Amino acid sequence: MKILQVEDNPGDARLIEEALREADATYEVTTVATLKEGITLLQRMEPDATLLDLGLPDSQGLDTLRRTLEVSPHHPVLVVTGLNDDAIGVLAVAEGAQDYLVKGQVEPLVLSRALRYAIERSNLVYEHERTWKALKESKALYEDLYENAPDMFISADAKTMRIKQCNLTLLRKLGYAKEEILGRLVTDLYHPDCREQARMISRSFLEAGEVDNAELELMRKDGSKIPVILNVRAIRDEEGKILHSRSSMRDISEWRATKNELAITRSMLIRSEKLAALGQLAAGVAHEIKNPLNIISTSIQLLTIEDDIPDDTMNVYNTVLNQVSRAVKITENLRDFARERKPEVKRVEVCELIRKTVALVEYEMKVENISISIKCATEGISILCDEDQMAQVFLNIIGNSRDSMNEFQSKLSRKELDYVNWTGELSLACYPDGKFCRIDISDTGTGMSKATLERIFDPFFTTKEEGKGTGLGLSIVSGIIENNGGNIDVRAVLGEGTLTTIWLPLDEGEAANE
Repeated sequence: MKILQVEDNPGDARLIEEALREADATYEVTTVATLKEGITLLQRMEPDATLLDLGLPDSQGLDTLRRTLEVSPHHPVLVVTGLNDDAIGVLAVAEGAQDYLVKGQVEPLVLSRALRYAIERSNLVYEHERTWKALKESKALYEDLYENAPDMFISADAKTMRIKQCNLTLLRKLGYAKEEILGRLVTDLYHPDCREQARMISRSFLEAGEVDNAELELMRKDGSKIPVILNVRAIRDEEGKILHSRSSMRDISEWRATKNELAITRSMLIRSEKLAALGQLAAGVAHEIKNPLNIISTSIQLLTIEDDIPDDTMNVYNTVLNQVSRAVKITENLRDFARERKPEVKRVEVCELIRKTVALVEYEMKVENISISIKCATEGISILCDEDQMAQVFLNIIGNSRDSMNEFQSKLSRKELDYVNWTGELSLACYPDGKFCRIDISDTGTGMSKATLERIFDPFFTTKEEGKGTGLGLSIVSGIIENNGGNIDVRAVLGEGTLTTIWLPLDEGEAANE
């Protein structure tokens, strides 16, 4: 056992060394005469204990003890002094000394026992402080984990169902202060829409002692909802009686949002697969139908070149040719829907194309009491596209608006239209929007219901009477726009008209000028 002795009197030092050797030959004593040397050796050799004289050349009194303990607070120090003063002894122990010994009165066995007891007491104190520190750190860690856990925690009395404790996560989520939560009924935290369900769960908990994965909705202080998954466990006494509940609630708002997004994605995937299958079917149908239609058309045309054909027979021939022509157009639409034809891409001025397209139907629409306005924010807005396909896009949307406004007029008499001073209005606006050309097409027609709006791009879906539409128009329009790197959005209110917005990438040179 290594002992450090700080003693400036050689005779006293020698007496202590001899006493220790007499008591136990295993003691290794190192003696120094000044506090400075003692502190240096204390740090270097790390002795098991130190025998310290309070009267040294470089330090006097209790300050000697204080300076020693500053270097090593948990090191066992025994004060050995020539003063037989109990008051000094009490003060020394109060300052941190393990014992107080008077020179000339210390027997070898007493000195040895005092050293060993001092070392054991010091170790116990050190272990106690270390354990206490570890407990405090563990408690702080637990409290931090509890207060700031991702889940919301609540403890409630089993009899009253009133909240006894909750964590900060719950307070932050709901927007309350702690004093506003403690003492309240647990069921008060739930949204009114599910409080009855919460009461049923509480009754079930008192019977079973647990609740697993119940979906409920909490109510924030501002009245908004938080969907949660609830799990509850019972804390029981020695007799098995439920004392209180411990609940954890996990916010599943993001999970629900993700679930909804997955459902939408799944629906879009199913629709995409459906469109792909219909595309393959349409290509086959278009190919198979067009050949017999050509044969019918050729045969009828041969019949019409005969002489002296009665008028009623010629009318039949012409009707057949018109219907064959209509059928050919349908097959061409089917072929376009299947995207067999490769577009001829070139630079197209959008406003000029809109004007050309509108000119095809402008006269008939004016006769039908529909006015048309075209607004181009900037002339010469250009895109890269197949001009015929893009004209088909505009013509189809304009045609739908025209049908919608005529349907509105058909529901009212001329007198009623005059009374409300109603005029059909079709508006087309074109302007740059970042790297895109934006085209807004609005009308004052019948609009659409939400259910109809959700299906307008589905192939073969139509609200028109039989013989007036195939349901391929907007599906083809959507495909053309997507193939050109654009996007289409349709907004409508039943009875108030429709707004169709198209975005198409500007020609690179055009985008650079913006």
